[in-house]
Amino acid sequence: MRKAAVKPVEKPARKAAQRTGKKVAGKPAKKPAKKPARRAAALATELSAEAEELRIVFVPALVALLTRAEHLKGEPLTRAEVLAIRDEAQCIALPASVAAAAEESRGYPDLDPEQAWEQWRAVRGSILAAGRVR
Repeated sequence: MRKAAVKPVEKPARKAAQRTGKKVAGKPAKKPAKKPARRAAALATELSAEAEELRIVFVPALVALLTRAEHLKGEPLTRAEVLAIRDEAQCIALPASVAAAAEESRGYPDLDPEQAWEQWRAVRGSILAAGRVR
């Protein structure tokens, strides 16, 4: 034998309260919907935050990683070593404005990951002559 499905019966007072938005003892009324202008403003804020371009930022800076690796090796890094260090380094994606602020507080620009070998060759001599990179 199959049992018949039992459907709960709503009391008339609860049905009326749902239509009018009034409270019934023991159950709060439904929350009113947000005003359309507030929802639109919140959505616009979210979209503008998402629209800002993201930049890859190495933590610590790729220049610092390469300088340290070359110091430990005792001789210039090869192209393969520079690219391996770049590929294994930890990085995060930040909005461009935050990445620019981080670079400014660091005091020097970092290398572009796509041009790591070329830029490393260009700045290597001046970095090693100046001393340590923080």
